[in-house]
Amino acid sequence: MSRSVFNTGVHKAPPELSYSTQPQSVTVEVSRNPASQYLVLDSRNRFQSATPSAISNQNWNDFRLQRPQSLMETFATRIGVSEIRFPWYIPNITTRNNKFQYFGFIGDAGQVENIVIPYGFYSPDELVNAINEEINAISPPYDYNLTLSYIDGQYTFTPDEGATDNNAPFICFTTVANDNPELVPDENTYLNTPSLCLTLGMPYENVSQLLGYPYAFSGNYTETLYTQYVDIISNKFNQYTTNLDGNSYSSGSNRLLCRLYLADEVSVNSEAGLYPFVIHRQFKNPKMVMWNKGAVVDWMDISVVDQYNTLVPLPNLDVVGNPTEVTKKPASYPDFQITLLATEN
Repeated sequence: MSRSVFNTGVHKAPPELSYSTQPQSVTVEVSRNPASQYLVLDSRNRFQSATPSAISNQNWNDFRLQRPQSLMETFATRIGVSEIRFPWYIPNITTRNNKFQYFGFIGDAGQVENIVIPYGFYSPDELVNAINEEINAISPPYDYNLTLSYIDGQYTFTPDEGATDNNAPFICFTTVANDNPELVPDENTYLNTPSLCLTLGMPYENVSQLLGYPYAFSGNYTETLYTQYVDIISNKFNQYTTNLDGNSYSSGSNRLLCRLYLADEVSVNSEAGLYPFVIHRQFKNPKMVMWNKGAVVDWMDISVVDQYNTLVPLPNLDVVGNPTEVTKKPASYPDFQITLLATEN
């Protein structure tokens, strides 16, 4: 007897489909942030040496950070600047911009005096008073003097009433190394050399001629600053990079670690630089330099330069040794700290 097979209409269930297990036309890759490590630097540690327990006497504005072991064991390919804390105690009147030469007449005889303002922080009004006091203290007094005033960002020298072309007093640009009134530099030198005349905003024409004006003369608008920023330079930091920095200043450095502008975080403090304050800056667009993946960071050099690309001048301390001798020893400003970020790629 044969067995009949009946079609019941029931079929095997199809396999369950899932989007997550189906082949996709777009490849999905898992990404992650590169591994990183901090390199924290403190100018206070400039006294350390590669020799244990030894002291290395280095100036605040130019030093090398090192220790018996490497600063950082790393396999990084990039190092960048993350943030900086910098106490701005650099005064607006330093040993590089605190002097000009002042010419006047006693009868028919001409006389020259160095007007020197003590190192320190000055508001415009305080600077006006200090300069006028130095001029009025000249002995014997000139027949006619200049009086300095300040209004809304602009300094003006006004001669005494009665001065003429033949006896009007005048000022002359001078640098620390230039005390000879006959050595009047060219305009390029004037504009690229710190001086009290430049801090007062005086144009080159008003401070480069050995003659006076019987009328008031004003300077350009000025912030009354010695420098508007500092550049922190490091050759070691830029050791492996092939992309050197650009600079609009012909004598500027191309090996910056960072540039620190004299301003608070919101740039509303119009008196920044006229008194001490602390700058804390997190860099929104940090500079990243190439690093040798097989190299450690064994030391780091740091130099702090002004807008003229010269080392920021240090204050001096009187150090009394022999009672008959007083010597000058470079002092320092408060220490600053820099955080660097090293990454694996």
